[in-house]
Amino acid sequence: MPTTKDTLFNIPHLRFLEISGTSDYQGQPIGVRYSPKEQQAWRTDIDDTEVTVLAARLKELDAALSSKDEKTQARINKLTYVKNKLQSDFNSLQSSQEIHKTYILPWSKPDLSQQHWLLDLEQNILHVCIELRNENRGELWLVLDATELQAFRKALARSLLFEASGAFLVSLVLIYWVTLWIVSPLKRLANSMKSDVEDIRLNIPKEVQRDDEIGDLARSYMSLIQKIENQLGVLQQQTDTDPLTGLGSRYKYSRDGKAFLMHHLSHGRYVGYMVCDIDNFKAYNDLYGHIAGDNALCMVASVIGEQVKGQGFAVRLGGEEFVVVIEANTSHEIEEVAKRIHHAIEDLSILHRGNPPFNRVTISIGSIAIAPTQQDFDGEALLAEAFDAADVHLYHCKTNGRNKSHHQEVTTGELLDITVEKQCRE
Repeated sequence: MPTTKDTLFNIPHLRFLEISGTSDYQGQPIGVRYSPKEQQAWRTDIDDTEVTVLAARLKELDAALSSKDEKTQARINKLTYVKNKLQSDFNSLQSSQEIHKTYILPWSKPDLSQQHWLLDLEQNILHVCIELRNENRGELWLVLDATELQAFRKALARSLLFEASGAFLVSLVLIYWVTLWIVSPLKRLANSMKSDVEDIRLNIPKEVQRDDEIGDLARSYMSLIQKIENQLGVLQQQTDTDPLTGLGSRYKYSRDGKAFLMHHLSHGRYVGYMVCDIDNFKAYNDLYGHIAGDNALCMVASVIGEQVKGQGFAVRLGGEEFVVVIEANTSHEIEEVAKRIHHAIEDLSILHRGNPPFNRVTISIGSIAIAPTQQDFDGEALLAEAFDAADVHLYHCKTNGRNKSHHQEVTTGELLDITVEKQCRE
C-alpha cells in the first residue's frame, strides 16, 4: 500500500527491510522486501506456477468478455471488475519477479540466533531481527544506517584516550563518569529496545530528558516507538472493522464479547444478545447482482448500528448474518431494541421480489435477554451458549414465515438447556 511504503520510507536511517514467514490462513511461505533507496517493495515468494495460473485466469476472463453470449450489464461490469483486479495482481507479480531477479542485496544476513541485533562496524550498519507473533511465526529483518552511532563511538574513544594522558586518579574519575553518564544510558536504551512496545511506553527511558546526543538518540528512539504504536493502532482499527459494512468484525466480537458479558452481568445489568439474518438474501443477490447485494447489506448494517449506538456493539459475522450485543436495565428494553431494528429495516422499503409475500428486504431476529447474576461463570462458554440460544429463536422466526423477531428472557443456567435444544434440532 502506498501509505505503508511512505511510512517505511520515513523511518530514520532505514536501509533495507525484509519480512519472511508462513501465512496463518493458507499455510504458504510469504516473503516481502523493501528498499527505501529505490523506493521499491516486492515479493520474494513468487514462483512461475502462480504467474502461469493468473495468466490463464486472465485469458479465461478475456474469452468470457469477448464471447457473443448474451450477458447482462451487471455481469459485464462484474467480469470487467474481476479482470482489472486480476490484471493489477498479475502486473504486481511480474514487477516483483523482475525486481527480485535483478536486485543485488548489499549485505549478508548475519546469524542472530543469540541476540536480535548486530552492529557491523565495518559497514556502519545495524542489523535487527524481530520474531513475528503470528501462529506460524516469521521474522522481520531491518538494516539501519549506523553512521551517526559509529561517529559518536569514535568521538567517545578519542575523548577517553585524551583524558587518559592525565593523572591516573583523574583518569579513574573520568572513566567512572563516562560509565555513569554515557555507557549506562546506552545500555538502558539497548535493553529497552528488546522490550515490547507497551512496556516501553509504560517505562519511558529517563534519557529523553537529556540535552545531549544521548537525549537526541533517546527521543528519536521514542519517536520511532510512537510511529510503531500509530501503525499498530491503524492495524487494530482495520481488524476491528468489517471492511464492507463498517460494523465490528469477527475479531472484535471474539475479543470484546466475553468481557462485555462478564462486566455487565456481574454489575446488575441485563445483556441482550441478538442474531439477525436477512431473509432470502441469496435470492436477492441472484436477482439484483452482488453489487446491489453489498449496497443492501451496508444499508441494513447502518440501521442496526444506529439502533444499538450507546448500548453495545454490532458485528457482521459473515454473509448476511449479524450479531448484536447490548446492555439494558430490563428485558423489555432489549425486546424493544430488537423490534426497532426489525421495523427500521422494513421501513427502508428495499425492493426484493425474491422475498414473498413482503417483496422487500426484511430481517429475522432471534433475541435473548440474559438476566444479571452474581454467580461465577465461564464468559467464553456463556458467549457461545448465548449465540446458540439466540439462533434457536432465529430458527423459529425462519420456520414461521420470516420477517419476525422472537425474544425470551433467560438466566445463565437456562442457556445450556436451549443449547441442548439446538443440538437436538441439528
